[in-house]
Amino acid sequence: MKDKGRIIVIDDEVNAATALETLLREDGYEVARAADGREGLALLERTEADIVLTDLRMPGMDGLELLGRIREMRPQTMVILMTA
Repeated sequence: MKDKGRIIVIDDEVNAATALETLLREDGYEVARAADGREGLALLERTEADIVLTDLRMPGMDGLELLGRIREMRPQTMVILMTA
C-alpha cells in the first residue's frame, strides 16, 4: 500500500494515541507519535509532516500553545486539535 502522507499524533493518553496510530497506518499513512507537546516539537524538528493531530488538553504544553509553536516552526503543516 502506498503512503498517503505523514502524520504526527501528539497525545498524552497512550490508548487513544495508539488506536489513532493503528487506524491511520492501516489506512496507508506514515505515522509518528509523541506523548506530549515538547516531544512532539522535537519530533517535528527532525520529521516533515503533512498533518499534526494533537490533543487540546495535555499537561505542560496544551494544544493551543503547541499550535502556535508549530505555526512558527512549520507554517505549511496542517494542525488538527482534538478533544474528548
